[in-house]
Amino acid sequence: MAGQFTIAHMKACNDQVTIRKLAYHDELTGLINRRRFNEIFEEELKECRNKKRSLGILALDLDRFKVINDCHGHEAGDKIIQQFAERINASIRDHDILCRMSGDEFCLLARHVTSENDISMIGNRVMEAMKEPFIYQDKRIYAGVSLGAVIIENGKDNFSFALSMADFALLRSKELGRSQLVLFDPQMEAKVKRKADLEIKLREALATDSLSLRY
Repeated sequence: MAGQFTIAHMKACNDQVTIRKLAYHDELTGLINRRRFNEIFEEELKECRNKKRSLGILALDLDRFKVINDCHGHEAGDKIIQQFAERINASIRDHDILCRMSGDEFCLLARHVTSENDISMIGNRVMEAMKEPFIYQDKRIYAGVSLGAVIIENGKDNFSFALSMADFALLRSKELGRSQLVLFDPQMEAKVKRKADLEIKLREALATDSLSLRY
């Protein structure tokens, strides 16, 4: 009976580990997912508030990924995503954390950054890793990466707002021609706040059925 209990207990523990892994990791790349990234980010913010230090958030997006899917198929797209994740993971510092948010969208948590130069060094290493082509069924497929980054000082911003700032910088990177790093400019902050306010108002309007169509 004791042996049976031990085996049953071990199986239950293994099942819990499997469930937790599925809940917190991306199946395709093995990276942590958005849910786990959010938790880690909040933990890092508390650390930054207590120790008065900064951290960086970088939003990464494969350039023209839809074209790769359209030209080579979704299986090729999956392989490219896997190779992309491996390359980026190999190029970043040991204490930084890479997450797959969805599709070809990734996010990087850069710990212990003190200046824009720190962010630039990380971004340059990521872009350098993308210079070689990806390989799929003996085909050489080239894809760049666009990056948007923001430095969070003293843990003052929450996850959603920090991610919005990085996404705005990423959008600017694409507007400027892709395959480059753009650091969030304080002038962009007003746009981020307007977007957040609009989202809140729309949600409230939907919840109270306050939307109306006018010609």
